[in-house]
Amino acid sequence: MNVPVLTYHSLTVQGSDYRDNDHVAFASDLRTITSLGYRVVSLDRVVRWHGDAILGLEPPGAGGTVAVSFDDGTDFDYHDLPHPTFGMQRSMLNLMRDFVAEAGPDAQPDLHGTSFVIASGEARSTLDRTCIVGKNWMRDSWWGAAVATGLLGVGNHSWTHNHPSLPVALRAAGGQGGSFRDVASFDVAEAEIATAAKAIRSLADGPDATLFAYPYGDASDYLVHEYFPKHGARIGVRAAFTCGATPVTERTSRWSMPRYVFGHDWRSPEDLVSLLHDAAG
Repeated sequence: MNVPVLTYHSLTVQGSDYRDNDHVAFASDLRTITSLGYRVVSLDRVVRWHGDAILGLEPPGAGGTVAVSFDDGTDFDYHDLPHPTFGMQRSMLNLMRDFVAEAGPDAQPDLHGTSFVIASGEARSTLDRTCIVGKNWMRDSWWGAAVATGLLGVGNHSWTHNHPSLPVALRAAGGQGGSFRDVASFDVAEAEIATAAKAIRSLADGPDATLFAYPYGDASDYLVHEYFPKHGARIGVRAAFTCGATPVTERTSRWSMPRYVFGHDWRSPEDLVSLLHDAAG
């Protein structure tokens, strides 16, 4: 079985059309996925299937199985918010609720998405000022409530994202920022991944953050081949996701699971149909 994982960024609102608004695209894509007979399941379910196909995804939908994730963990994942240029945006969570209300609970009985969040409050506050509009739209107050909905999980997107707009002093990974490809030491991995996992579980008030998404999809050889295989169980991380525009298969490394990113790997409903067709092999 091939399982495409589709990734969106709720912060990406550059217009009101499919191509330039991840919210518009996600709402449309849920309808397309369902019309093609695909079943949406949680990333956790994909990881369980990857570890043991007998216990995992069977039976898939008539068209196959798809999973969904959202990166960076802005409040747009959970709350409807007024974009300063393009008006009120329906949250990713509420778009899933809207779909259930429209199509009925049986249309996608396992509907679920995972929001990969940044753990450091100081980093989020800085990113809110430098990358959003300074309205405190990268909070952690909704994480526990999100998990409680059963529709939206919370995953680990590292302590700081090693984001280039952050001061070096805030980034455990140091350097120029922007990439986890350079993470090559235990101390940095612990600071950016293990510390984040512990903090997210505390803030989400539950045993979440078992899945990790590399910022920008950048995975270092050290993390994939040494740190996670040796320390994943200890820190409570069961799998890690990159990008790569290929489906997850039984042969995929648990520590380098690929995802498709909206705006990069598909830009229209027709692109999505082609993507799913190609992923099916």
